[in-house]
Amino acid sequence: MKKRLHLFTLSLLAAAASVSAQGPLAPTAGPAPVMKSLDQIEPRTPVSSLPFVITQPGSYYLTGNLQFSAATGHAITIQASDVTLDLNGFTLSSTAAVTGDGVHVPAGFGNHRIRNGSITGTTVVTVITTPTFSASSVKGGFENGITARDTCEASDLVLSGCRSTGFFGGGADRCERLHLEHNGSTGAVSQNGSGITSSMIRHSIARHNEASGISGFTSVQGCSATRNGSAGLSGGSVVDSTVSRCLFGILAATVQNCTANDCSLGIQGSAVQNCTASGNTDKGISGGTVSQCAASHNIGTGIDADVISDCSAVENKGNGFRLRRGATIRNSQAFQNEGIGIESFAGCTVVDNACYENGTGIAVTTGCTVERNTCTFNKGAGITVTTGGTVSGNTCASNLGHGISAGSENQIKGNTCDKNGTGAAVAAGIHTTGGDNRIEANACTENDRGLHMTNSGSLILRNTCASNTVVNYDIAASNRVGPIVSAPVSPAISGSTGGAGVGSENPWANFSF
Repeated sequence: MKKRLHLFTLSLLAAAASVSAQGPLAPTAGPAPVMKSLDQIEPRTPVSSLPFVITQPGSYYLTGNLQFSAATGHAITIQASDVTLDLNGFTLSSTAAVTGDGVHVPAGFGNHRIRNGSITGTTVVTVITTPTFSASSVKGGFENGITARDTCEASDLVLSGCRSTGFFGGGADRCERLHLEHNGSTGAVSQNGSGITSSMIRHSIARHNEASGISGFTSVQGCSATRNGSAGLSGGSVVDSTVSRCLFGILAATVQNCTANDCSLGIQGSAVQNCTASGNTDKGISGGTVSQCAASHNIGTGIDADVISDCSAVENKGNGFRLRRGATIRNSQAFQNEGIGIESFAGCTVVDNACYENGTGIAVTTGCTVERNTCTFNKGAGITVTTGGTVSGNTCASNLGHGISAGSENQIKGNTCDKNGTGAAVAAGIHTTGGDNRIEANACTENDRGLHMTNSGSLILRNTCASNTVVNYDIAASNRVGPIVSAPVSPAISGSTGGAGVGSENPWANFSF
């Protein structure tokens, strides 16, 4: 047994010696690279001197800050399509004598991406907003920061101090996060040419440009403009944007979810929705259709439009609302405006609105319909109408002037006029100065006068006047008046019968008590 163990041990030692005799094992190779370098993904060409001309598609980048000083030509010219130019966080600047562009793309080349840096000239713009708007500039440096004739994407750029425009596009442009300042004309403009259907700029800032902040884009989203000499933002559609201290705040076909403050004209558009205009020196909002908007503290009219709904006009120095010929206003409120709460011209419709503490509540001209409005505590009349109108179902109460004041040929029916004429002059619940009116089924209580007709030729039926302090009825001769009946006082009633006769069975009788 001992002999066998000895032989086994010797065999193990021999095997170990055999392995050791073969020498050390070679190490395995390390792992191969699995990631590509940036140059392998997108080979990039450095731009380290000016002027620089790009003639091949591809990606290019600045290696540092560069300044252009030649009086003619452009700093970087792109004469190829499908080019990406990365400013790499650096600044492309110019001296005052430069007249070319920072980046210039001639016509015929498109699909460019320019991003991430600054292009700046030496132009300085001064915009004065009071007492009137004016703008001036000392021009120098690049003519345009970027001129791109077709299909350019510009992003994360500061474009400032150019003689004319920060970004000048030719259409189908896509711009994002641009800062546009002190340019001698416009911050950014897109001139959509033939066949170009859309261009867009968003999340950009334009300020202290001598003319417009942002102009010509079919879509402006989430932008702001301050102290520009002409329009702050203009284009096809402007949404989610703010403007202040520009000559014209926002000029666009459609405007939505925007704010305009301290401009001359705040907002103008064919369709304006859910916007706010305050402190503008002329109109707050001017448009075709205006809905869910608010205008306050404007020097002129709060809202001037063709169709107005669900809006408010508060504390404007002029009128709250001004409607054009044939216009409509519904479900809106005019409060504490120094002029007229709602003013309208011929053929208008004024329905379901509230007007209080204005100079006059509602004032309309020929052929208008005024229905179911509430006019209270106005400094003049609650409602005034000239000729050919229908005034029905309104409530006019506690106005310093007349509840309703009308000219001729109007239908005045079913209105409630209470406590009007609380000013120095004696006023009436309903007052007419012309003939051919039909005045029917109105209730006039606790006014100075109930009904006051100063001319002949009107038809006066089924009205009720009570407790007016001067007189219930003051009607000139030669009108057609249903019998005026003093209704007797009824005894106490408990049950299903009782009361006193009203004193007339004539269905057209007017009542007084």
